Amino acid sequence: MENFRTLPTTIYFNPNETLQISKAELLSEEFSLAIDILNMGEETVNKITLSVKFKNFSGEYLFNGGEFYFSSDVEILPHSKYYLKPFSLDERFSSSRSIDIRIDSYNANKGVKKISMDGEVQILQPIIPEKKLEKIKEILGPDINTYGENLLDYWRCICGAINPKDIEECRFCKRNKNFVLNNLTEALINSKIVNEILQTSDRSVIEMESLERNMTRSNLTKVAPTKESITKSRINDLSLSYKKTIKKTKNIFNTIFKILLALVIFFGLFLFGRKIYEKNRLAKAEILIEEGDYTRAENIYKNISRINPSIDLSKEFDKANSLIKSDNYFKNANREVLDGDYIEAVKSLNKVIPQDEKNFTKAGEKLEELEDIILQKAIGFYHKGDKDNAIGLIKSYIQAEPLSVRAENILKDIKVNKNLIKVSEVIDEDYEKSTDDANAVSMKELAGSLLNTYQKVTMKMANLRKEADADSDIITTLPQGSELYIEKTKIEGSTRVWCYVQAKNIENEKSYYGWISNKVLMP
Repeated sequence: MENFRTLPTTIYFNPNETLQISKAELLSEEFSLAIDILNMGEETVNKITLSVKFKNFSGEYLFNGGEFYFSSDVEILPHSKYYLKPFSLDERFSSSRSIDIRIDSYNANKGVKKISMDGEVQILQPIIPEKKLEKIKEILGPDINTYGENLLDYWRCICGAINPKDIEECRFCKRNKNFVLNNLTEALINSKIVNEILQTSDRSVIEMESLERNMTRSNLTKVAPTKESITKSRINDLSLSYKKTIKKTKNIFNTIFKILLALVIFFGLFLFGRKIYEKNRLAKAEILIEEGDYTRAENIYKNISRINPSIDLSKEFDKANSLIKSDNYFKNANREVLDGDYIEAVKSLNKVIPQDEKNFTKAGEKLEELEDIILQKAIGFYHKGDKDNAIGLIKSYIQAEPLSVRAENILKDIKVNKNLIKVSEVIDEDYEKSTDDANAVSMKELAGSLLNTYQKVTMKMANLRKEADADSDIITTLPQGSELYIEKTKIEGSTRVWCYVQAKNIENEKSYYGWISNKVLMP
């Protein structure tokens, strides 16, 4: 059946039930019905029967609203997600564009359970186009399947589970209710997508506006996915019986695998095109690394090593592993920032390596932003009279960023002010101005003392910019220890001295010219 558009699915359920439908949708081409089930209980379900009503594109019931029952033998383990094999639909259902669905009954360890309609409610399954869902998973994590939503008597988690309103932790994935509803609703996810697009895309303004509209609008219909397009993501865990079978035949398969692998390696040694193949694949891996796709590059190295174990790819593996770890640290930092755990985010960002060109510059920018946020928070404690928390927060930051001159200076200022006086609840954005007006005068002396001197980068990474402006384009990111010669200076208020420098990268020994903040230099 050709591609067609579908309307939202209506799911009937009891929020207190532990067996729920998390997703149900019509599929095109091979016209069929795909259903995902969540088992939040302690029993294994071995058979399930579902009741379905079909509607056309106008929302009118087909077959006078008659119900159709679909049953399937399954093995849904406790606390697991299960993808039912799609049910094929014949020509009678060809005008169907939406469904009403509920669990009619299921067989478990304790026998057959008929689902009562008492207390049953209905919910519309959010429509998320496939491309948008891919973008959400790319930005926020692969285990996000839908939007979080707060409803009258229950709330929906991003895993698809429906929980009673008094449950503070999702019964399936254990996510916190407040975290989901304060960060991962449709509106908030759309906002995060927009921010990501604006920060990372180099498209034209018109393309950006179009992409933003497509990615953030609420969809009332979508093109029905095909059976082939969802197959890769709908893979069930091995069942108990299958695991037992695997265990019994493990030795046989291991032996066969070793024999086949030995044959492949043996004949591969005599293939004329082996070296050409290896050379092309290694070149492809390097391109993937330049593009930031480190995992695929590592997989190429694994494939080459499997075909030709004699080739030494230890350096390539070390590089790929280091880049994958660096990429994971950057992703962890983004999640930690989202969770408000700024100190841990600083620790993660400091583990991003210069060779990780995809993330290194962005990590440097985020470190600067986080330093401002953390120190401003400490100054806030200080101004409110909470000196202990101010000192504790700065010390925690210094442990994560031990070479921060700003943090050390602020800590010293707080410590010497033993007679702490509370000030206005309004905190100046400029710490130096709010704590020491005389510092503005001293900036000229500081600028003069830096002029025509040699300095070194003291932070883990420092951005060299085209202009003396924090929003200016970044020329390169210099690692800690890089040498600088300051040719001229420019004062920015009472907070910063911009230095025009000739810089030498300590790692690649290349020279650059540009502007750098005094905050990243040795004291």
